[in-house]
Amino acid sequence: MAIRPKKNSINTLMIIYNMKNKEIIKNKEKRKAPGFSMKNAIEKGYSLIKSGEYAAGVGCIEKIAADDPGVMLDYFLIGYGYKMTGRYDAALKYFKRAKLQDKKDIEIDKNIGEMYFRQKKYKQAIKVFSRLIKKAPLDSGPYKIMGDAYKDLGDEDKALECYLRAKGKGAKDIETDKIIIRIYYKRKMYKELILMLMDCLADKTTDESAADEFKLMLSRADSEYGMEFYGHGNKEYPLSLLKGHLKLLDEKKDVFAYNKILNTIELLERRTVLRSKPLQASLHLTTKCNLKCIMCDFYQYDFDITEKTAEEIMELFPYLESIEWLGGEVFFSKHFERLFNSSLSYKNITSQIIFTNGLLLSEPFIEKCVKHGVNIFFSIDSVNKKNYEKIRRGARFEDLIHNLNLMALYRKKYGYKNTLLLNVVIMNCNYKEMPELLDFAKKHGFSIVEFSEKVERHEQKNAGNIRYNPAAIKYLHKVLPGIIKRAEELKISINLGHFYPDIDITKQVKKIEKINDKYPKIDMNYLNDKNSNISYTDYTYRTRLSYCHSPWNSFQLMIDGSIRPDCTCKVSCGDFNKQPILKIWNGPVMQEYRKTLIERSGPGICPRGCFEKRNVNKDGC
Repeated sequence: MAIRPKKNSINTLMIIYNMKNKEIIKNKEKRKAPGFSMKNAIEKGYSLIKSGEYAAGVGCIEKIAADDPGVMLDYFLIGYGYKMTGRYDAALKYFKRAKLQDKKDIEIDKNIGEMYFRQKKYKQAIKVFSRLIKKAPLDSGPYKIMGDAYKDLGDEDKALECYLRAKGKGAKDIETDKIIIRIYYKRKMYKELILMLMDCLADKTTDESAADEFKLMLSRADSEYGMEFYGHGNKEYPLSLLKGHLKLLDEKKDVFAYNKILNTIELLERRTVLRSKPLQASLHLTTKCNLKCIMCDFYQYDFDITEKTAEEIMELFPYLESIEWLGGEVFFSKHFERLFNSSLSYKNITSQIIFTNGLLLSEPFIEKCVKHGVNIFFSIDSVNKKNYEKIRRGARFEDLIHNLNLMALYRKKYGYKNTLLLNVVIMNCNYKEMPELLDFAKKHGFSIVEFSEKVERHEQKNAGNIRYNPAAIKYLHKVLPGIIKRAEELKISINLGHFYPDIDITKQVKKIEKINDKYPKIDMNYLNDKNSNISYTDYTYRTRLSYCHSPWNSFQLMIDGSIRPDCTCKVSCGDFNKQPILKIWNGPVMQEYRKTLIERSGPGICPRGCFEKRNVNKDGC
């Protein structure tokens, strides 16, 4: 928040100036050419600054200051004018000069502190404001700036303390409220978060746009808080909390928030037929692709979603909080651009991931993704040009690097709003590049690297899969500890979620988790636990409830026309080319998935390995 001098404070300074310097002005006017009035010149500069013509006003007063050194008003106004034109270094210089003339003026100190902050000299800014706090009580502005300074320095505790003190000063500042709310959510301070959200929503001065945002956050906070209590055995309180807040919402107006809370209630009540709509969607739009990769056979299939399916997807946008866009290559789908552009207009869709080889990303599209915080999952299997182009047949390594450089350019411009993920399919032809791939990831701004196994299909059986290569297994046994150590050094999270059963990494899992907890993860914003945390062994997910949530909150459109709760689910819930998506959502097979997970007497239609890993006991706690 900019700290500006009050209009009456400038007027007071002008009066003081006129009283103290009446004789000086009179004497200087005698030495000037006929018709010149220093007083008029000062007032002209003051008038220009007051009217917003800061550059002209600064120029006018600065000339007089050169003739009359030591006059406080000139330095203060010149500093203020420079500040308003964005020249913070010059502003700081003149505010310091003004301070020499009046060491007790708090307004000057405030502006000096702000100028340090604007130049990203955070420690100096904090020092100035901390000294001021000891002398006299301050308004909310300096505390807000100190909070921003501590936040940029990485001290979230001090930042929160300053933001709360700013809020305690009574000034209504919706942006400060939003920052506090984000910190509360990040730190899982659900009780404080919910109380603050309720206060903000009860405040009649909260504008409609902010109120809508607060309702979205309240629904998420309620759901996570409720799950946390339920997971610890308290089953009554979370349900009463959720149902109480549900009554405060309008089902037609507060569409997402209402559906989110209702979905959590139905999950906790273990319902098999749901009123709520899905929250997450993974959408395979096409199998068409610009490449013919050696480990993939998608390009051999002929699949595209229909206009009818595209319309059904759009009808779900008001309810969704996350979307994954998959191909083939999504840019070959005639529906993708329209669907994607429409999704960006929904505030409730807070997380999107595009899975791509990255070669068809245009510069305008890259800027759009970065600006809107859309995460990109690149598929790159080699850092060696020859090997890369051998694996990804039809690709040019130079095109990939060009697009990665454009991505870096716009991420820097917009403040790194999105997350970059790197998927590497490990095969016989590239397994020795794993250490190099981590360095490549760091260089190009990737936060997460996922090493995945080659999927075997039909005639490809055993082709390129390292699990049938003893030399490769021996090599990975040797280098895996070094890869984990290197990831820690580079501050990159790694995912070994579908790594090879021949390699025992159980001793490394805790170490990987400890490393990954320190560093950026993709913000899937309230996805079910299998997506919101990095996984390290097959189907090992951290859940608050001890059974899989997927049939209650997510669905996947598959390339065979089927809908499934998750890509690991083997039994189709229905064909979306023949039935509406929402009919399949509550159809008999989806109900059977929910029933199987509730009863947990056996895997039923769930894959046995998945069921055993993701479901703990029959009580659900």
